[in-house]
Amino acid sequence: MSRYALNDQWIAPQTDNAREIFRTLINPLRLPKDEEGFPITELTVSGSYGNGKSYLIAAAIHMLCIDNPGLQVLIVRQELSSLNGVLLPQLGGHSGLYRYGFRKSRNNPIRATRGGEVEPNRWQYRSGSTVVTAGLDRPGKRLGGEYDIIWVNQSEQVSKESWMKLGSRLRNGAWLAPDGTEKYLLIGDANPGGPTHFLKLREEDGRTPMVSMNHMDNPGYFYNGEWTQAGLAYVARLKNSLEGFELERGLHGEWVAASGLVYPKFSHEQHVRPINFGDIPRDWLWYGSIDYGFSHAGVYNLLAVSRDRGESRRHIAFKSIYKAEMTIDDLYREIQSLHQRYGVKARTITADHRADSNETLRRKGLPITPANKDILEGVDAVKRVLNRPDGLVINSQLLAHKPCPRLKELGAVVLPLREFQLYCYPPEDRRTGDSRIDDKPLKGNDDWLDTLRYHIADFMDYMPGVRIGASRKMPSALPNYASGAAQKVA
Repeated sequence: MSRYALNDQWIAPQTDNAREIFRTLINPLRLPKDEEGFPITELTVSGSYGNGKSYLIAAAIHMLCIDNPGLQVLIVRQELSSLNGVLLPQLGGHSGLYRYGFRKSRNNPIRATRGGEVEPNRWQYRSGSTVVTAGLDRPGKRLGGEYDIIWVNQSEQVSKESWMKLGSRLRNGAWLAPDGTEKYLLIGDANPGGPTHFLKLREEDGRTPMVSMNHMDNPGYFYNGEWTQAGLAYVARLKNSLEGFELERGLHGEWVAASGLVYPKFSHEQHVRPINFGDIPRDWLWYGSIDYGFSHAGVYNLLAVSRDRGESRRHIAFKSIYKAEMTIDDLYREIQSLHQRYGVKARTITADHRADSNETLRRKGLPITPANKDILEGVDAVKRVLNRPDGLVINSQLLAHKPCPRLKELGAVVLPLREFQLYCYPPEDRRTGDSRIDDKPLKGNDDWLDTLRYHIADFMDYMPGVRIGASRKMPSALPNYASGAAQKVA
């Protein structure tokens, strides 16, 4: 071993399972051989949400770069923005494993770091090893380089074609066993998806072994044979906030299919009640959300939001415009009329990505901002808010006008709340095996729900760590292994 140590935030794996996975990451020759007798160079680390798999992989790579001169490593994710905005600050920030890159010290194993402290994109080790980053959505020369290790963060989000193409870049030849055998590893950390996901099928075919971690493998949650306070709290939040297939994936680490209604927890008894304007506290803030439509419903949703932060924030869907065949001028007049009727002004209005319409409304004076269009992230956000007591309340007198007769003539949904009963995941005969598609609800019957999703996702009001998204507002998602261990449960 080198004289350089791992970061002092690092706590070694506490369970036999985590130690075994760590040993395999350090020496992939422990993986089984393929049918032709050659070492398999692929591995997926899967399991429940928040079990520390990313941190374990990062620590293994860090140690390998210290001890193996000339190692070339690529960290890649589907979207560069989410890699830069979430994962890399955790690895290189104040408590991250790679924070040594920002220290001036003789014992610093990292000689230089290119990029800022928030979004570093290159770590150069004193050993001559290098770690670089890239996003699959922005192909560049780094994706065409030659590497010894490629780490695909959130590998359930990438395509089979991208996975196989990355595997073809393992040919640098600097990682050698004592007998001279070259070692390579394409490693993916994955949150469980559907049973027909290509990674799961590759495991069944023997091409990509899959190992699973659980919350007891995270030393921040389970330390020295005992659950920490942080671990107990996190598992309890998962149990309370997840349901159905998401509970099986997030808590138990099972690869099961998305099915049924998208929002099964919605109920009129819990979420719908009559609300008068005077019932809303005066210090609450007002927001709007738009989903454009012409042959189906065009929607404007006016919402009041409490000043609380995080999981205590409350949202009231107060009034809506829900009409077919509205022009942009029609929509603007409707919005202005609604605002003037109640004497409110929206701080921001999140809107669907229609550049010309957005610019027209912006020039008319409305505070339009593009919506977060990530469907999976937005649906997760709405589910978390629906699961919280009074997290979302919908005014039973939702429409600011009578239901649109033209929608009925078109055979479309006439009442916004009817969408909750029609918004579903794809049936079994329409699944593709790609979680990015199969986990997305079917389009249609979702105009009002889209405005709700745009609004909620803009606040990111859901439990951190369940799904890592691209928003810069996302709180810390990777575990700090030291923080939980300091609070062992009595």
